[in-house]
Amino acid sequence: MKRRQIEIIYTVGIYLLTALASCAVGIFFLKYIGKLYPEFFYINLFRSTFLPLLLSNFLASIIFLLATDYHFRNAGFFETFVRSVKYNLIMIAIWATCLVLGKTEVRNSRYFFVFVFLFNTFLQAFVMYHIQRKFIRKYYKTKNGTLVGVLAATARAEGFIEDLKKDWTRRIVGLALADQKVEDTKGMKINGVEVVADRSNFKDWVRSSALDEIFIVVDYADLYELIPDMLELESMGVRILMNLPMLEELNQKLSCQDSEPNAPIITPEVRYMGSVPYLSVKPELPGPVSLFVKRLVDILGAIVGCAITLVLIVLIGIPILLEDGGPMFYISERVGKNGRIFKMYKFRSMVKDADQKKQNLMDKNEIHGQMFKMEDDPRITKVGKFIRRRSLDEWSQFFNVLIGDMSLVGTRPPTVDEYSHYSSYHKRRLSMKPGITGMWQVSGRSDVKDFEDVVRMDCAYIDNWSFELDIKILIKTVVNLFKRKNGAR
Repeated sequence: MKRRQIEIIYTVGIYLLTALASCAVGIFFLKYIGKLYPEFFYINLFRSTFLPLLLSNFLASIIFLLATDYHFRNAGFFETFVRSVKYNLIMIAIWATCLVLGKTEVRNSRYFFVFVFLFNTFLQAFVMYHIQRKFIRKYYKTKNGTLVGVLAATARAEGFIEDLKKDWTRRIVGLALADQKVEDTKGMKINGVEVVADRSNFKDWVRSSALDEIFIVVDYADLYELIPDMLELESMGVRILMNLPMLEELNQKLSCQDSEPNAPIITPEVRYMGSVPYLSVKPELPGPVSLFVKRLVDILGAIVGCAITLVLIVLIGIPILLEDGGPMFYISERVGKNGRIFKMYKFRSMVKDADQKKQNLMDKNEIHGQMFKMEDDPRITKVGKFIRRRSLDEWSQFFNVLIGDMSLVGTRPPTVDEYSHYSSYHKRRLSMKPGITGMWQVSGRSDVKDFEDVVRMDCAYIDNWSFELDIKILIKTVVNLFKRKNGAR
C-alpha cells in the first residue's frame, strides 16, 4: 500500500507540473514566433487555460492510474514514452472537451494544442523515466525506506527474499531461520541477506533492531506454534505479515488448471465478514473504476445508437411490418452476465414462427456445439436478408445497452436453450456483460464452425480486456460494417 500511494502521489504531481510547464512554455514560445492570435493575451489565462488543464489532468490521472495496472518499473525510455503518449492523448481529449464546453477562446488556437501535446509528451516521459529509476535504485536506502525482517524456513527463504527485493520501498535488514540454529549458520547469507537469528532468539533480535515489519514464511504447523510469539511482536508495535499455507496450496492447485480449456485467471483474496475472516476466490476481472468508465462509454455510445435506431424504425420498420404483418421487433430471452436473463431486441429478420421452425432445422446446424447457424436459413424473410447483410437488425440492441443489460463490446448472449446445454467452463464467457459486437464478431465469424472456438475467443477477450482492446474491436466492427461482410446469419 505504501508503494502504491507513493507512486500515485508522485506521478500525479509530476503530471500536473509538467502539464503546467508545457502550457507556460507553449505560451512564451508561440508568442515569440508569432503563432498565437492577438486576442489570446487579453483573456483570463488562469480561468480559460490553466484551470481546465489542471482539471483535465486530474480526470486523466483517475482513468490512467486507477483503471490500469500502473506501477513504477525499471523500464527503458521508449516504454516510458509510449506510456506518456497514451496518457497525453487522454488528457488532451478531456482538456479540449472542457474548453469547448466552457466556450473559451483558447480552443481556437491549433498551434497551442499541438505544442502542449508534443512538448508535454516528451517532457513527461523524460521526467518520469529518471524519477522512476531514481526511486527504484535509491529509495529503499533512504530513511523513508521500510526496514524489514524475515523469519522463514530455510527451503523457502531464497525465493521469498527474491520476491521481496522487487518492492523498491523495502530494505531487508536480516533473516531468521525457523528450522536451524544460529550457531550453525554463522556468516551465512541467503540471496545477499545475512542470517542473524533462529527460532529461539528472533524475538530478541526484533526487540533490539530497527524494524518496521516482520515477514513470517513457514509451514502451517510452525505457524500455529508461532502464535504466542506473534502476539508478543504485536505488542512491540511491529507490523506482522505472515503467509497463509492454505492459500498457497490453493494457488498451486489453481495454477495447475492452466492446461485446462479456457482456464480463468484466479485472484484469491482474504476478506472479513464482520469479525470472521474468509477466503474469496474469484476470476480476475476489470476493477470498479474500469467498469464505471466502460459503462460511461456504453451510455454515450448507446445514446447515439438509439438516435440512429429511431431513424431506422421508419426506414426498415415499416417494410418489416408490410411484408408479412408480423411484429417489427424480435424479442427473445437471452442470458447475460453470470446467468442473468434479459429480453434482447432485434429488428425482426425472420418469419413470425421462426423459433418453432428452428427445431426442424437442427440437423442442418453448421456450428458444432451450443450455437445454431445456417448459411441459407429458410426462415429469413426478403427484408431480413437485406438488413442482415448490412447488420441493420442489430441496431435496436443499443436500447439493451442503454438500460444496462448489454455493453457495446462483449460476448455474444446465448439463448436460454443454448445456455441450458452449457458445460461448466462455458459459463465463464458470461462473466462480463454480453455485447453488440465482440472478439468473435470481428474475427471472421462466418468462418467459425466450432462453438469451442467462440468460447476460446470470448475468454481471451475477458482475460485480456482493456480500453484499447474495446476500441480496436469497435473500429474493426465499423470497418466490417462498411465492407458489408460477415453479417449475422
